Amino acid sequence: MHWFDLSLQLPITDPTWVFFLVLIIILFAPMILGRLHIPHIIGMILAGVVIGEYGFNVLERDSSFELFGKVGLYYIMFLAGLEMDMEDFKKNRTKGLVFGWFTFIIPMALGVWSSMELLDLLQRYYSPVCMLPIH
Repeated sequence: MHWFDLSLQLPITDPTWVFFLVLIIILFAPMILGRLHIPHIIGMILAGVVIGEYGFNVLERDSSFELFGKVGLYYIMFLAGLEMDMEDFKKNRTKGLVFGWFTFIIPMALGVWSSMELLDLLQRYYSPVCMLPIH
């Protein structure tokens, strides 16, 4: 094992260096982009494009990026939660519940209805055992 082997081969695949590079971007991108008056979330997305395979190909997409993607999504959801005004939410509680109920019920009803119709259509024209045409 070479402790100080600093040879640079792109894309970086060593998990330690990937993690280090992502942390550096998370630390410094908001500071730099704040001075340019670019929102931090947009800056993180742009930084990902620049270091990704369609940019300078610094990092290779692997399983660690699935983890970073999930953590990033949780971070965006956390920021959205910080921006919520609970007084406004309490004031519009009924409207929010009705909207949430309809956005659940309408797609659910359409999905159940369309799948039942499709299943009925398939059972009418195809054998249920091996899905071969009956005609």
